[in-house]
Amino acid sequence: NINFIGDVLIKGDVCSGFSVRAMGDIKVCGVVESCEIEAGGDLIVVKGIVGNMETIVRSHHNIYSKYLVNSIVHARKNVHTDSIRYSNVYSDGEVEVCSGRGLIVGGQIRAAQGIEAKTVGSVYESPTSIILGGQPYASFEKELLTRTIKEMKEEMEKLERQPDSPFRTKRMSKLRLELSISGMKLNKFERDKERIDETLEKQGGCRLKCGTAHPRVSITIEDETVILDRTYNSCNARLVEGEIFLM
Repeated sequence: NINFIGDVLIKGDVCSGFSVRAMGDIKVCGVVESCEIEAGGDLIVVKGIVGNMETIVRSHHNIYSKYLVNSIVHARKNVHTDSIRYSNVYSDGEVEVCSGRGLIVGGQIRAAQGIEAKTVGSVYESPTSIILGGQPYASFEKELLTRTIKEMKEEMEKLERQPDSPFRTKRMSKLRLELSISGMKLNKFERDKERIDETLEKQGGCRLKCGTAHPRVSITIEDETVILDRTYNSCNARLVEGEIFLM
């Protein structure tokens, strides 16, 4: 297990059951299995990520991986990979699956700004969900932060019922500081959302762009959803006046 304040380079694999956390970039030259990874910078996996749909891999910047299989990944910015199979992806930027096979099949792919791939779904009509808009990564972090704030408030209530002591005074002071910082983080989520909305408005809104989209691909943009009933070539899906158009 690794917990480091700088960059981390791992020349082999990260096997199941281990954890790697770094405030900087994390580069793995091999495969990432069912483990816990959190990168303060970019996460680069030379071979790929193969999970068990339980472990969460997080990056506060971009994720670069050869492939994603049965994985849950969260990226504050963009996700770049050759293929995504039966995985759940949450990105506050763009998901680009344009190199190699460029395939997205199965699972649920959420991106705030857009998704681009060569192929989405499969000829076997595997259910594949594409969800555009919102703040997928920030919503996850906001949920964790809200849970932490609740736990801190509960601890403060317990401390307030205890008699005065040096430990109580010190702990109460620390909790008040942490609650103040957490409150500022929640406000930052709102400011980031406004910034993302302005960026999308300038770009003409979020969209799905792919060479081929197969039946049983579900596309959701804001509150509108369409499920494809046939194969679309050169698919460009975006929201126009409250309706999803496939151009």
